[in-house]
Amino acid sequence: MIDRDIRESNGRKYLIGFSILILLALLTSQSFPKPSAWLGQILLILCVTTFIPVIKQHVRRLLHIDEDNGWRTKLKLGVFAFIGIILFSASLIGSSRIAEATRVAEEKSAEEAARKVELERLTKKANERVVSVVKTAELYWQYKNIAKVEETLDSASNIPNATNFQPIQELRTRIADAQVKSLVLEATGLIKAGKVDKGREIVLTALSIPHASSVSYVKKLDDHILNATDPKHNRDLLMKLSDKEFQALQKNGIMPQQFISGYQELDTRIAILTKAHVEDIVAERKKREQERIEQQRLAAIAAKKAMEERKAREAAEAIVKLKNARAKKIKEGFSSWDGSHRGLTEWIKESMNDPSSYDHAKTVYWDRTDHLIVQTTFRGKNGFGALVLSRIKAKVDLNGNVIEVLEQEP
Repeated sequence: MIDRDIRESNGRKYLIGFSILILLALLTSQSFPKPSAWLGQILLILCVTTFIPVIKQHVRRLLHIDEDNGWRTKLKLGVFAFIGIILFSASLIGSSRIAEATRVAEEKSAEEAARKVELERLTKKANERVVSVVKTAELYWQYKNIAKVEETLDSASNIPNATNFQPIQELRTRIADAQVKSLVLEATGLIKAGKVDKGREIVLTALSIPHASSVSYVKKLDDHILNATDPKHNRDLLMKLSDKEFQALQKNGIMPQQFISGYQELDTRIAILTKAHVEDIVAERKKREQERIEQQRLAAIAAKKAMEERKAREAAEAIVKLKNARAKKIKEGFSSWDGSHRGLTEWIKESMNDPSSYDHAKTVYWDRTDHLIVQTTFRGKNGFGALVLSRIKAKVDLNGNVIEVLEQEP
């Protein structure tokens, strides 16, 4: 009866484990078909080998099939064979789906690669066309047909698939630089002829031309014109002169280098404006210097105050650290359990008749800056074995060592 129950229990465990294995194989057959195929083949092979006399007994025991169970044995074999066929078929379907997905992915990858190659070809061709159109625009520029140049460059900018537009920018910069150069020549001619205001209009036009790469000399010319025509600008430049330059101008009439334009008309006007402002500028520069000195003085005072505050703060922090370290050292000399002083307790026990009878009652102390006065009340046996209450007061250092016993009762 007991053997039968054990067999039934083992049979149930086998059935549960086998069912879980088959279920996992079916669930994973579409993603991992090989394990399902192997399990299906193994089941089919085992079913076939149950009919081989030499090994059928071992195989049936492996499959938990009774030998003399008639139609039930055949039914179990049929179920195992059917499960094996299902697993093998599911693995074939999974392998087919994986192969199809791989094929589709490879086709997409091939199409993407082909599109990339085609795009590179179109881009190369478009960039070559950009260069060709820019050369055509350059020919129009040589024939002074600026409108046609802009139209051609605009068409080059809109060529599909093109990525290299640097030739367009380079030609626009060359054209702009040539226009700026031509306008500056026209402006300097007007300035030399005494038409300074008209010359500045041309200079401002040159500065407004887009794509020009070098306009620093144009800005410098405009600055000289302003220095010669704008009193405020002239005064601002005078205020920016170094003391050495201003003294040379004031005392010896030597014009600073940045005030010399190289054009007689401008230099004459600059000299007239400068001389008219020098005396006024003296007072302004003196006032500015006084303000600078005052600012330096205030800054020095503020810096000194900040340093003093920082030193005071650091000193206060150092005092707090020392106090904390001293308080920590004193605290470490006392027991956190009962508040007794460790050093004094050790001294008391060494002087007792029976150290094991020591029983701490109370400890108080007074802080005397460089030492402590500690008073301990305790119980202990005297020389006659009687338990008595005693009190001792001692002077101890901050490290917990007993320096001197001051009082002792009894």
